[in-house]
Amino acid sequence: MQYYQKHHIPHRPAGPLPAISNNEKGPAKRLRNAEHVIALFNSTPKPSFRFVYCNNDRSSLLYRPYDLVVVLRGEQEPEHWVISAKGVVHVRPFVSPELFTPSDWLKESSQFNSLTELKFFKNYLTYKAFVQWKNNVRYGLFLQSRTRCCKRLFLSKSTFAKPLAAIHRLSYDLQRPSLFAYPTTEIAVNRSPGESLGIQFSTSLTLSGISQGPAQRAGVDKLLQQREWRLTHVNYQPVSDMSGLQTVLQTLGTVLILRFSQRVHYDLKDFRDRQAEQLDQSSSEFTTTMNGIKEVLNALCQKVSHTAHVPDLATPEKLDEYLSAHTMVSGDKGTLFKSERDAEKQERKRALKRAMIEFDFLGNFIRLADMMVVENTFKSVLRQAEQFVVHEKLPERSKDLLVTFEVTCQFDPQKNLMLVPQHSQLQEAFRNLLASIVKEADSVVRLPRIDDGMKEKIFYRPPELLSLESLFNDNFTFRMLQLEIDTLLAACYERAQAASLDYKGCRTCKHFIEEEWKIEHKRWINEKDTLLAQDFTKYIKRVKNTFKAELERLHDSDHGILHIYIKKLTGELLQPLDGILDQIKTCLLELATKRSQEIARVTFEREGLQSLESMRHRLEEKRIVPLKYFAEWVRDCNTIFDKSAKVNSEVDSIEDLFKVADQTGFSILYQQLAARNDMIDERERFNQAIETAKERRKREMAGMLVQLQEAIDDENKKLVGIHKDLTDPKSDYKNPKSPAQFILEVKLGAVNQQLKAIKTWTDTLQEWQVLFDQQVPSQWPSLIQAEKAYNEKSDLWSSLARWEERRRTWGSTPLDRLDMADVKQQIEELYQKAYKLNKSDGDGVTEKLLSIVSAERQHLPVMEALGNKALKERHWAQIFEGIGKRPPPERTLDSLKAMGTFSHIQVVQGVSSVATGEWGVQRDLDAVRDQWESSEGLEFIVKNHRDQPDVFILGGLDEIIEKLEDNQVTVQTCLASRWVAGIRSSVEEWENKLRITADALDEWINLQKAWMYLEFIFSSEDIKKQLPEESRIFSKTDAEFRNLMQRTHKDPKILPLTTDPETLPMLIKGNENLDRVQKRLEDYLETKRTAFPRFYFLSNDELLEILSDVRNPLQVCKHLQKCFDNMKSLTFTNPPDNTNISARVSSEGEVVNFSRPVTAAG
Repeated sequence: MQYYQKHHIPHRPAGPLPAISNNEKGPAKRLRNAEHVIALFNSTPKPSFRFVYCNNDRSSLLYRPYDLVVVLRGEQEPEHWVISAKGVVHVRPFVSPELFTPSDWLKESSQFNSLTELKFFKNYLTYKAFVQWKNNVRYGLFLQSRTRCCKRLFLSKSTFAKPLAAIHRLSYDLQRPSLFAYPTTEIAVNRSPGESLGIQFSTSLTLSGISQGPAQRAGVDKLLQQREWRLTHVNYQPVSDMSGLQTVLQTLGTVLILRFSQRVHYDLKDFRDRQAEQLDQSSSEFTTTMNGIKEVLNALCQKVSHTAHVPDLATPEKLDEYLSAHTMVSGDKGTLFKSERDAEKQERKRALKRAMIEFDFLGNFIRLADMMVVENTFKSVLRQAEQFVVHEKLPERSKDLLVTFEVTCQFDPQKNLMLVPQHSQLQEAFRNLLASIVKEADSVVRLPRIDDGMKEKIFYRPPELLSLESLFNDNFTFRMLQLEIDTLLAACYERAQAASLDYKGCRTCKHFIEEEWKIEHKRWINEKDTLLAQDFTKYIKRVKNTFKAELERLHDSDHGILHIYIKKLTGELLQPLDGILDQIKTCLLELATKRSQEIARVTFEREGLQSLESMRHRLEEKRIVPLKYFAEWVRDCNTIFDKSAKVNSEVDSIEDLFKVADQTGFSILYQQLAARNDMIDERERFNQAIETAKERRKREMAGMLVQLQEAIDDENKKLVGIHKDLTDPKSDYKNPKSPAQFILEVKLGAVNQQLKAIKTWTDTLQEWQVLFDQQVPSQWPSLIQAEKAYNEKSDLWSSLARWEERRRTWGSTPLDRLDMADVKQQIEELYQKAYKLNKSDGDGVTEKLLSIVSAERQHLPVMEALGNKALKERHWAQIFEGIGKRPPPERTLDSLKAMGTFSHIQVVQGVSSVATGEWGVQRDLDAVRDQWESSEGLEFIVKNHRDQPDVFILGGLDEIIEKLEDNQVTVQTCLASRWVAGIRSSVEEWENKLRITADALDEWINLQKAWMYLEFIFSSEDIKKQLPEESRIFSKTDAEFRNLMQRTHKDPKILPLTTDPETLPMLIKGNENLDRVQKRLEDYLETKRTAFPRFYFLSNDELLEILSDVRNPLQVCKHLQKCFDNMKSLTFTNPPDNTNISARVSSEGEVVNFSRPVTAAG
């Protein structure tokens, strides 16, 4: 089956046996196609026949010249093939035969199959047809839209022209309200009596970039002279009340308005409040304008509704009576003639029709008004947003900074310096401002609310309102404005952050105050005795010379629209620094006083040092006899001698603390000075005691060395006696009948305690030898011999006791809980140990241990067989039946050994090996079952067919087929195993399931390929009409295949689908139906080619494309070059119908005109 798929050979059930040229049988019975014939010739050196006849396979609509079918002699078509071992001959009527070698023919067949699988060749014609269809549809829609627009233009109707202009004017007023608040100050210069003028403005302002002072006043004077005003008095006062400014702005003939830019530092809350106030003011202006638009629309609706209103006229007579009601008499002419009445009636009829049409236009007109309002509001918001961005970017182009946001430096929880408000907060404020403006405009600018009664007549359903918010979200310019604001803020914050690097000293100072100093101060409190003078000096310098000097250097700075206010932070840091200096001063004086008192008189111990007084008393100790006291005194003296330099260094460090206090100007109390002097005196007495102790030690040393040697000789005698007792042949240690636990716990335990005591005392004696400057032996031979003898006996008796304990445990433990591998390992280890002990120092005990372990080691094979975890109850029954014994109540090694099981090793090992083999087979079968039946079993990969949401096909079957073949091999291996007897039924069941699955997959793949090819063909209505019977057969198979794929999509598990009793027959029947359809389709195409032989130059797909759209001549033009030599296209004179042909065009572009047009019809 994989060979058929690889070479694109249609797989079909076996047909009747073909007759070879010489009617021979044998291997020829299996031949179906050309590949089989060539393979047979290659594999059989001397076949029983010489050549075979083949015809082209006509079962497919596709052009496949290399798909050949073996036929009987006499059934070959006029165009057929003859295949022999030497070559492949192509026989065609009236043409010389062509000869190919079998290898060349197979190579060309493979290349043709590979090329036809390319996406370009498969989908080119379909894609080109759909592109042409799409372009035609779009052009038709454009023509329809243009015609509708011309018929429904509002400006062409007198009823709507004036309201439309009024609405346009009012909607334009929506661009006037200011949506953003700017920090500008406006000054009114009023004409006062006597032609004098008064000016009020803030002295902190600038006028048009002119600095404050005489030059500023000169600029104002010059500005007033241009307006021909006399300046008699100028009053420089801030303007606080600007409530009447709007009225002043309306009298520009007598009032001059001066706008001054003012420098303002906003914090975030003030900025939000000011913008909210401006937004409320703009909202009221929006509402006023929208009320005017509402009045215009209501007036128009009432006028049109009144004109178009007619009573319920159900018959033409009533309509005629209604139109003639006021046409009988004219006001100035009396009774009208009939012709005049008819003319007036027709005029009234036309007016009524026009009014009714205009009434239908009201809904669209109101929507147009809403669009105009939305457009102007959109423009206003967008324009002012652009101006706002330009205003905020002013600092990038000028030094006249209008708005700055005051930011302070604070510390975040990680003690990093940050700007507050942060970048994200200010960015969010700007974004919220733009969002609130858009939201406010969207809430006000809605479809004008006309009267409810009129709305029900105009709109059949509530109109959909256009959302300004969605427009701004989709507008590129608005998004770019938001991006510019974000970029500006990011640049300013980047500059501010870069400038904040100059404030890194604040961060270091903050870290020092809140963390470093707290930790250091806590360490000073906990480790006060270890502090030195340099510790205090270090922190005094850091506080005074580093931090305080750095904080006083910092100042405020401006960075774009950000103003960094740093003084607040520096003030918060200076106060704690002063407190730290006070803490250092207090701690220094307290520590120096305390340590001077402790080292001189009080009981003192730090880092192995004691007070000067306590060490001096020990050096002057009177009782130093006997040997023990003398050794302790010598040890203490040596220690004091070694630490004398460190003691003097400690005294110097305490003196340094007092010197630091002197240098910093700290006042020292009388009690502190007294402690300092007492420490110096005690150090002099201590140094004198050291010299006296050295002379005394030299005098007493000779007598103490004699006592030390006598103690060493006594310990050697004890060790010799212990070794003799352990190695005596008549002792209990050499008796194999002695109880192991008694020897270990009583006899050897006492020896162990005695050796430990001797070892401790010998260590003390060696220490004293070192203390007295004597040569010390590296080892004690008698101690080493005694310990070696003890270790050998302890190891031997411990092994014996351990064996007895483990053997009892193994014998009483049930076999299903016994780890036989561990038992074997322990027996082998004990055997090796017993063998080495007996070989090195053999006696009765070692021989006993070796014999009992060896005896048990001989039974290891039968013990391993009995401990096999694969043994089931039926296997145990076979064992007991084979040895002729009844099963014991509990299966343990002791119970089985007692009933003589160990003597039937062949029976036990035979049953155990069978159990192991059956376990392996069952394991392989379980692996196959888990792969197909578990919750994570194999599933089909289902994908949509040609982007249709409810049509599915299979995809990616290579991995599934590979696993299926592997599992089939596994099951066949299990059946061939000699251990399969116990589970043969389960293995055969799975063999049948996998076989059915393989057959179903083969049929499924073939059916899907044929269905995908025919589904596109029979989707054409023309093909369905021309092939009704084939269409009916395909529709039935199509419904079944779609239903199967729907089931597969819902539950893609492979095994339940393929083993369903209905699946395989349905797939086989579907393949048969589609084969029949393909054969009939080819016959149908053959009839068309017979009617018009030039169709033979076209493939099946190309011919089907023409037949599926026979009414479109352009479909034929694409294939002209294949049907007619060097004819590329035709020229049509009546598009878009394209029925009259006036000329033909060659591939080189040459045009040949016809003598008269030809009609493309048929």
